[in-house]
This record gives sequence, C-alpha cells and structure tokens, in this order.
Amino acid sequence: RNISFAYPRSKMVLDGANAELQAGRVYWLRGPNGSGKSTLAKLLAGVLKPSAGEILAGGRPIKPAQSPGALVSYHFQNPDFQLFSMTVWDEVLAGPEALGCPAGDAAKRTRRALEQLGIPDQFHSTHPLDLPFAMRKRLALAATVASGSPWVLLDEPSLGQDEQNTHSIRALTTGLANASFGVIMISHSRLMTGDLGST
Repeated sequence: RNISFAYPRSKMVLDGANAELQAGRVYWLRGPNGSGKSTLAKLLAGVLKPSAGEILAGGRPIKPAQSPGALVSYHFQNPDFQLFSMTVWDEVLAGPEALGCPAGDAAKRTRRALEQLGIPDQFHSTHPLDLPFAMRKRLALAATVASGSPWVLLDEPSLGQDEQNTHSIRALTTGLANASFGVIMISHSRLMTGDLGST
C-alpha cells in the first residue's frame, strides 16, 4: 500500500505503488526494463526496505526485511546472486531448514524440487557454480520452491532454458498456484506467459 522506493543518489523507482494480490493465482508483472519490477520483487521478499508505504499480509502490516524469504521466496534473475552453498543438495536444503522445516520433511522437499527441475542425482554433491548456466538457473528455482514460503516471486525463471524445460517450469508455476501458493512472475518469454492475458 502506497509503496515508494529510491536507490541512493537516484530518482524514485516506485512512487506510491498499490496492489492487492491473492494466493492461488499466477500474476505476470510486466513493464519495460528499469520500470521497477525487480525492485518491487526485492521489497516483497525483504531484500530491500520501502522508503515509504507498507506491505500487508492478511490485512496486517508486516516488515519482510526482518525475516527475508519467510512470506515471499525470491528467485533472482541472475542465479549467481542467489547461490551460496558448497553443494547442489545443500543449496536447496538451506531454505526449508532456515524456515524451521523438520529434517525429514526438508530432505523430502529438497529431493522433490530437484526432481521437478530436472537436476539428476549425480549432480547433488557438485558445487553449484560448477554447473552450466541453464542448470544453475533451475537450481536457484528449486531452492526457491523448496523453501515452502506461501508466495514465490520468479524473476525470468525460463532464462537460458530450452523449450522443454520452459514448459516444465510453466507447469510448475501452475501447480504451485493450484496448491494455493501465490506466484508472481517477471518474464518476457511468451512460452511462460502466453495465455496469462492481462493478469
């Protein structure tokens, strides 16, 4: 509600922005480069703090920056800004563990997310930065999904992917919405957004 934000020594990126979003839907966040899409994503996920205005969940003001990723898990456009663990497995496991998921459930979430994103078992002990870009991108997406946050915000999730993987990622986002998660997507790919219309 009335969210404003400016980077240091920069003009206002967002000025009094308003939106009301409901879980169980996929939202397509559109706009030209530099219009504030990624900035809004970082504000919702708690990576940045609003200069003014407030973010509400269930009608109550919240401060995502105090618990980044708890409400909105953010999939970065550049996976190398997101990946930090020493192995592929630990990268995906870190999210559910950080949010207090029991060890057994965290492992199940990790394995399922890696399977959904087409990352084979033989890569689970690999250092994330040793993977090719397309697989690093899917790994970052697996980590985002496995966290279990009620909302996921995906910044160009199909970047670098072939048509088959793009369709798989599209199916994954639809499945999340059908399971009552909220999905906000920034994407220029028509394979990802083709029938979302003006949502």
